[in-house]
Amino acid sequence: MSTGKESVRSGVITVAGRGAQLILQLGLAVILQRILTEEDVGVQAYVFPIALLVQNVANGGLQGAIIQHTGLSAVEASAVFWASLRWNALVAFTMVPAAALLALINGDTRVVPVAAVWALIIFGATFSAIPEALLKRQFRFGVVLAAHLVALVVSIIVSVFAARAGARYWTYLIQMAIVEFGRVAIIWKVSGWRPLPSRELGDATHEVVRELRTYWRGFAGSRFVGWIGDQCDRLAVGAVFGFGPLGFYDTAKRWGTFAFIEPFLALTEVAVASLSRVRDDPVRFAAYARNAFLPVLAASLPVVAFLFAEPVGVMHVLFGERWVASAPMLRLIALAIAIGSIGRLAQWVSLAVGGAGPHRQLRWTFVTTPIFLACVVVGVRNGPVGVAAGVAVANALTSLPGVFFLLHPTHVKARAVLPVWLVPAVAATAGVVVLYALDARLPDAGAFGGLFVRGVLFVLTYAVAWMIIPGGRAMLRAARPGGEGALSA
Repeated sequence: MSTGKESVRSGVITVAGRGAQLILQLGLAVILQRILTEEDVGVQAYVFPIALLVQNVANGGLQGAIIQHTGLSAVEASAVFWASLRWNALVAFTMVPAAALLALINGDTRVVPVAAVWALIIFGATFSAIPEALLKRQFRFGVVLAAHLVALVVSIIVSVFAARAGARYWTYLIQMAIVEFGRVAIIWKVSGWRPLPSRELGDATHEVVRELRTYWRGFAGSRFVGWIGDQCDRLAVGAVFGFGPLGFYDTAKRWGTFAFIEPFLALTEVAVASLSRVRDDPVRFAAYARNAFLPVLAASLPVVAFLFAEPVGVMHVLFGERWVASAPMLRLIALAIAIGSIGRLAQWVSLAVGGAGPHRQLRWTFVTTPIFLACVVVGVRNGPVGVAAGVAVANALTSLPGVFFLLHPTHVKARAVLPVWLVPAVAATAGVVVLYALDARLPDAGAFGGLFVRGVLFVLTYAVAWMIIPGGRAMLRAARPGGEGALSA
């Protein structure tokens, strides 16, 4: 099977699997947020930034390094496995002193035992990093996703019972432990890969370990500096206003970003693996990049725009009246995601080119992080809503310059991909404008009925607007399988 066909097939499997995960996770959130309190959510949300950093640096960075490596032998993979256990043990258990520092800042020690359990879960996930990355290198994304789905379904059943039994904020850790340890067990079973004993590895593996460690350090450095900008808002709200307000803010941020981050993550590994294989062919590389962007943007931007237009209705219908307090923050977070989406996608290209790509991301985060910090510090004076507004302003200031900076040394130029963002962005904006214009004339059909009517109107407007925007139809023709510049070309 050709690289293009493998990419399309893997992309379809990945999107379908992540779509199933999205539905399951949304269903779980709807149930749990009606059982748990905003303070329960806030306790986890205060530790979440540290856990996210550790997870991405440990297992995310390692998998990225393996996927982009073009020729990893069994002996070399084993050497990386044993080295990664040492690295990730150190990384994971830094969560405990970090959580102790957070507890000192806001005076609540509940986060320390939560962080300790979370560190154990993240370190346990390390054991599947190598076999899972090797499966992805072989484009066996369906196997990986099946393992995730099975573990997720079991974790949902157990966590709902735990929440009803009074587990409170521990519910999230129970669910995560089952997901991660279940996934590890399944991946080890189906992959068939086992590391060679470390005593059988010779000095010949030192070079590849150093090479992957260099890539991993660049990736980890980029994630660490970028993490400060991405998560300083959660930390600021939790430290200044406490767990209750943080619960509302975290709910807004989690669901404001969900519509874009889920498809972005669903296709990231497929896109990076596909782009890495054609990175020496400028024409195919550019075509792959443009047409990898379009499905993510076409599916996610209208959802994000609808969240911006109808935050009260969405919160009320999904989670209940209590969570309507998150609506003003949800609107601002959705605006931030819409503005920043194109900058996120440029990261695919930067990662796929390897070499200096991750280090270029690191240099860019040294620019963006102070901007995000400054905007959050200014915004915190106006409460959690002010923090959300600061995040939106920071995205507006950094997104477009980031595209030009990250794409400059690659085969893909900003002028080639910006129209791919602009068409769905304009079509989604048209949907928002129509909803506002017709709001007073829409029938009062209750909370669920009213949201449904507005959703149908928005989707119709989005589709019509796409068709009449100059270049919209041509873009769809070029991106379809067999079209000019499509992945299967």
